[in-house]
Amino acid sequence: YNLSIKSAILLSSVPIIILFLNPSRILGLISEDYAIGGSLALQLLMVSTVASVIYGIATPTLNGLNQPKKIFLATAVSSVLGLGVSFMAIPFWGVEGAAVANFAASVAGATLAVGFLAASSLLRLEVRSFLGPLLALVLSLAVGELALSELGEPNIAIGVSLLSLLATSLLLR
Repeated sequence: YNLSIKSAILLSSVPIIILFLNPSRILGLISEDYAIGGSLALQLLMVSTVASVIYGIATPTLNGLNQPKKIFLATAVSSVLGLGVSFMAIPFWGVEGAAVANFAASVAGATLAVGFLAASSLLRLEVRSFLGPLLALVLSLAVGELALSELGEPNIAIGVSLLSLLATSLLLR
């Protein structure tokens, strides 16, 4: 499980970095309106992807440990929370509110699923499996944002950010 979660976070970091640092270019493939209005929402969705990846690894692991009720509980709580936040956030923030609701639901589901796994005596979770890749991603996004603000060129910022991800993930192995 620990290697799976570490690998999944690192592999998902590449598209997260690309879409986070240059959302308008990708959204511009759909239309100019999306490129102008949807960038923040896409960035929020990219951040929530990390929690979704963790949840996506944790639930089959719980299933393998014969814990279907805990999977149901994590799914139900995250779904109800996501719906509740949607009803509150969408009227105020529109598509960004929907992205906030998705983020809240993803984080809740991942937190509960990982919490259930940590409480299980059948599996030993290594904190480094989560924190190392997460720290590498956060640092590489910060480096990418700094490069983007200083240079103004998204492609260079993405390249610098990806190199930073590689270096940081190797250092934090």
